[in-house]
Amino acid sequence: MDRVVLAGEVLRFAIVGIVATIAHASMLIVLVQHDVVGLLAALIHVTIITDLLNHQGMAVLVANSVAFMVAVVVSYIGHYRWTFGVDGDHRLMFPRFIIIAIAGFALNQVIMYFFVMLYHIDYRIALAVVLTVVPTLSFVVNKLWVFLGKAVTVNS
Repeated sequence: MDRVVLAGEVLRFAIVGIVATIAHASMLIVLVQHDVVGLLAALIHVTIITDLLNHQGMAVLVANSVAFMVAVVVSYIGHYRWTFGVDGDHRLMFPRFIIIAIAGFALNQVIMYFFVMLYHIDYRIALAVVLTVVPTLSFVVNKLWVFLGKAVTVNS
C-alpha cells in the first residue's frame, strides 16, 4: 500500500471517530474543554522543561520527567473538575488517568516510528495523525473509563 494512501486512511479513520464522538452539541463543548486542558498541560510542560534546562542546568531526561509529571497532575485536575465535572474517588480515577497518559505517549511514539522511521513519511503528516488520533482516543477512554463519577454542577 502506498505510504500516502496509508496515512490518508489512518487520518480518515480518526476523523470518522471524531465525528461519531461529537454527535451531540453538548459533547462538542466537553471535547473543546478536553482540548483546552490538554493545551494548558502542554504549555506547562514546555515552560517547566525550558526553565529546568536553561536555568537550573538539569539533565534533559530528568527535566522532561519532572515536567511530564506536573503536566499530568494539572491535566488530571482540569479534566476532573472542568472537562468531565465529576465527583469520584481519586484513588480509582488518578491511577487510571496515569495509565491512559502513558498509553497515549506510547501510541504517539509508535505512530511516529511507523510513519517516519519505517515508511519514511514526512514527520508533519505523522504529527497530524498523532494530534488527531491520540487526543481522540484519550478523550473517549477518559470519558468512558477514567472519569466515571457523579457529574457535579459548577456554580458561577
